[in-house]
Amino acid sequence: MIIVGCSLVKNSISFPGIKLAEYIPLQIDINKEDTIVYSFGCNDLNSGVTYDEVFSNYNKLIRGKKHTYLIVPPLQPQIVYDKFIDSELLDDDFILLFIWCNDYKTIDGLHPTEETVHKLENELNNINSCY
Repeated sequence: MIIVGCSLVKNSISFPGIKLAEYIPLQIDINKEDTIVYSFGCNDLNSGVTYDEVFSNYNKLIRGKKHTYLIVPPLQPQIVYDKFIDSELLDDDFILLFIWCNDYKTIDGLHPTEETVHKLENELNNINSCY
């Protein structure tokens, strides 16, 4: 399993502050991985990028050979989470992880506390142990 994303997720191939539109042309060759977990979108949504653009860019991400997970960005209004559930916006090969949507605590208004990171790590370990 490989994790790619913004700086909110520890132990990932991290691109701090990057937006999806900036990452798409730089995508690393990871399509040989069985399971890929992405953590992108927070920087986009917080900067005013439209929902349609964000979801269009999610659909351009390289997929894992077997599974592709998407960590739904924390600290968003309910309308954003409703859009993630709308099956017409995202390709159906993503498995959504809503772990941070309900209980996300920060140290500075953005970056997660150790407790919050631990919850995500447990979720990711459960995924990894299934495959």
